[in-house]
Amino acid sequence: MSSIHNTTLPLLDPEDGVRFGRTLLRAQCRGWSTSQLDAVILPANQRGLSGVNLTGGGRIDGGPDVEREVMTRAPLTLGTAVVTGPGVLATHGFEHIVHAVVTEQLGDPPRESSVRQAAMASMRELERIRARNVGFLPFGSGMTTARLSRTQSIPVMLEEIVGHLRRSSSRIELVSLLCNSASEVADVVGLLERIRRELWGRSL
Repeated sequence: MSSIHNTTLPLLDPEDGVRFGRTLLRAQCRGWSTSQLDAVILPANQRGLSGVNLTGGGRIDGGPDVEREVMTRAPLTLGTAVVTGPGVLATHGFEHIVHAVVTEQLGDPPRESSVRQAAMASMRELERIRARNVGFLPFGSGMTTARLSRTQSIPVMLEEIVGHLRRSSSRIELVSLLCNSASEVADVVGLLERIRRELWGRSL
């Protein structure tokens, strides 16, 4: 799978996005390594592995130290989230990796319930560690046989992220969805605008 930051697509202006309270939600398809994000949320299986290679190197999820750290906690519960250090991603400014547990094994189809629960759990963990600027990788990434495809997982994730922001006094300033293409960015921006119109003002 190609890494996000290797794409030649233009970086969105940092202020592009839709505001939900104090939190700006946006989509971007490159430039994550220079966006001053302090945490990244990756989809993982119950062993804590995701198969996601953000840096283009030989290891995944921040390198062998992160891999060992998260695997000592396995088996993880579906729908939960686990925080580790950033490993080699510290060189890009990250302070934390949040592993969102959405499948049992690598390549397994993620269920909508697991995606919803893991998105909520990730937001709670982000609040706990006092993250301010965070990047979410869509939970369908790399799962070619996903029961819930990448396209289907994105609105589910966004609904739960926005739901968390509505229910809490969040300190998170930026949530950036890390996209693969300009068309996916456009789709996410459209979803954010629709959610802002249809869900944000609704009574809890």
